[in-house]
Amino acid sequence: MTLAGLVIREMARRRLGLTLSVLAAVVATAAYVSVETLSRSAQEAVRQATLKMGPNILIIPRGAPRDRLWTAQFGEFEMPEEVLEDLARNRQIEVDHYAARLERRVRIGEVLAILTGVRDVPVTTDRGEIQDLRFEFGGPQEVHMGATAARCLGKNVGDTISLEGRTFTIARVRPEHGTVDDIRIYVDLHAMQAMYGKPGRIDSIAALGRFRRGTREPLKTVKDQLERQLGDRGEVIVARVPFEARDKSRRMLETVGSALAAILLVLAGLGLALYIHHNASERRYEVAVLVALGYRPWQVTMAMLSKVAAVGMAAAVGGLLAGTAIAVAAGPGILAVEAVRPVWALWWQALGFALLLCVAAAAVAVWGALRAAPAEVLRNK
Repeated sequence: MTLAGLVIREMARRRLGLTLSVLAAVVATAAYVSVETLSRSAQEAVRQATLKMGPNILIIPRGAPRDRLWTAQFGEFEMPEEVLEDLARNRQIEVDHYAARLERRVRIGEVLAILTGVRDVPVTTDRGEIQDLRFEFGGPQEVHMGATAARCLGKNVGDTISLEGRTFTIARVRPEHGTVDDIRIYVDLHAMQAMYGKPGRIDSIAALGRFRRGTREPLKTVKDQLERQLGDRGEVIVARVPFEARDKSRRMLETVGSALAAILLVLAGLGLALYIHHNASERRYEVAVLVALGYRPWQVTMAMLSKVAAVGMAAAVGGLLAGTAIAVAAGPGILAVEAVRPVWALWWQALGFALLLCVAAAAVAVWGALRAAPAEVLRNK
């Protein structure tokens, strides 16, 4: 009989045991997939929440005195706009988004506002992730208004506003942040440069630092990368508190998810190992007969491990579907989010998890069954 025939016959003779083995592995794999899916959804929820805090890096012209940075009149210190293009071209810098600014204080009636020309350059491929940070103007005559500025001026979307002798249409009123951004009026950077006769000039660049897995000191890393690229053209100021808060939240969620997955692997492996060991003990007689009939130990081993591999593949498919369904159904209530999206890319992880679990659980039992002396087993039987 061929090895394939041996495997098929062995599986057919032990249908109940095979079914129980598959179910045990499916449950373990489903638990792993659901935990991993929920962990990724939690990380995404934290990322979306922290993005609303805004940029965490500010790049200013070289030599701008920091003790007067927030009190000096905007426009006292400038740098060329080409710095923005230079930074954006270097994709090795761990930054997801840049926004060049040219700012002036303006008084509109009794209201003091900050007129901000802005041009943003998203670096990340996931544009939806940074949507709240982007400024998309339909043309040079459109503006976005901060919440406080719009409220004090009694303006809404669709209204017009006169700035420096030009008429603009309000395309968006931005959400309230409780910061100086609430009194900003945003216009297209090139329109702002034309208004003040400052072609190719900017005051600063706001940036959003990225967090890559494996980066041990992300704050220091991104600061060093930016400073090397800037040279003597600018200086980097990092908002340490929000930057570190985002990094610690991300690391904590990754650690918790990995720990839960490891615990599940150990517990599921122990449970499956006990079952397979019990099953293998009952099959010592069958193994002894096969060896006595002339099958070599490696053939019997391959037959049993092939069955384990088949169980693992079936468990990967069933576990991925079941675990995803559990996470999608229960996730919104657990994480207090609107929805949990399936992560079908977990297929390879689910397959590896299921195969590792099944092989590790079966290894001791298979080895014990093969070490038993066939003659002794047959004589006792």
